[in-house]
Amino acid sequence: MESIDSLEGMKNALPGLRRRLNTDPVYFKKVYMHTFDLAKAPGARTLTFDTGKSSSSSALFHHYLRRS
Repeated sequence: MESIDSLEGMKNALPGLRRRLNTDPVYFKKVYMHTFDLAKAPGARTLTFDTGKSSSSSALFHHYLRRS
């Protein structure tokens, strides 16, 4: 993927990224694990209940639930 250097570039890249999340399970897992690592507290192995609860409403989690 080429470098994105503008808001317009980001908007143009989103459909392809969304399509890849829906069709590439390896990519989906990579993105999921990255967002999980960002959401948890430093040094923690799990999310707090409140963080997990608020994260469950994100599109990524809806995507995962819809596919399972």
